[in-house]
Amino acid sequence: MKNRILCLSLILTLVVGASTAFPRTEFSLAPTGGYHWGHTLYKFEAVGVQGFPSGTGIGSELIFPLDFPVIGAAAEVRIMKESRPAWTIAAHFAKGVSNPGDVFTDRDWYAIPNGLIWNFSWTESEVDASFTEFGVEAERLIAEGGFWKLSFLVGVDYQKISQDALGFKGAQYDVDDVSAAYDFFIFSDPRLALTYEITYFKPHIGLAPTLLFGDRVSLQMQAAASPLVRIKDKDNHLLRFFETESDGRGFGFFSSASLQVDLGSKMSEHRAFLALDGSFERLSANLSATSTWYGNDPIDDTPGDVVDNTGWEISGIPHDIRSSQYSLALRFGYSL
Repeated sequence: MKNRILCLSLILTLVVGASTAFPRTEFSLAPTGGYHWGHTLYKFEAVGVQGFPSGTGIGSELIFPLDFPVIGAAAEVRIMKESRPAWTIAAHFAKGVSNPGDVFTDRDWYAIPNGLIWNFSWTESEVDASFTEFGVEAERLIAEGGFWKLSFLVGVDYQKISQDALGFKGAQYDVDDVSAAYDFFIFSDPRLALTYEITYFKPHIGLAPTLLFGDRVSLQMQAAASPLVRIKDKDNHLLRFFETESDGRGFGFFSSASLQVDLGSKMSEHRAFLALDGSFERLSANLSATSTWYGNDPIDDTPGDVVDNTGWEISGIPHDIRSSQYSLALRFGYSL
């Protein structure tokens, strides 16, 4: 009997000890809503093109707007060390809910010696667009003081943006005019002119310092970077029957700040919180693109022209992508 009591006491001791040693976890879920700004710029310039005078060339620049309201959700799991999270795993999702308020612009130029350019065509278009982003991050507490803490972070985000240029209007010089003064004319076209899709796969690492203002208010900041951002884009010039595609690696810089106010007691098992989140990111890549004609390009049609562009392919086109993106959002949720 004594042996049984001793054995039972030993089991109870182990169970109680294991339960007190097991880390406490917290979970939070919050819908989000806010606004996203920025643009994506695609540019190429080729000097020394066949058929052009020495030292000259041709260039093009497309600028896609990224200003629209977004909604989404964010969730966190925190593994606590006493009263502070030793590990935090977070996930977020965001979706654009309207078209950009700004216009898509397209300009083309001739490169002239001595660094000069001559813009011979520029247009703008209203845009029908979609925006989707989701990501996962993990943070590990590495240092802390009385009113601050510092964490190491690693994460990955995925972003997809699709845009349609709904017609266009603009102006152009008639470059085929052989008179002393080039003809200048204004034009517009209601047809769908171009579709564009770009995806970013954004692994990143960085640091996340947090300032604590009492028990209820905190300011978390993040700074991260990556030389391994994967960028893939494709634009389809529907009225000229050709597509341009590129796929490669680029660089990304990411920063954010989040001011959070806990609305309930810190000792409460369930408490609400309100947070204001802001972010900025800069993405860039110098890629090589390929253009493929799936039909005869009407821009080359002249009286007596019998050349059919169908099947043409030009590779190795310099393809520089730059994207600057900002966001501001509110989160309101509960910690459990």
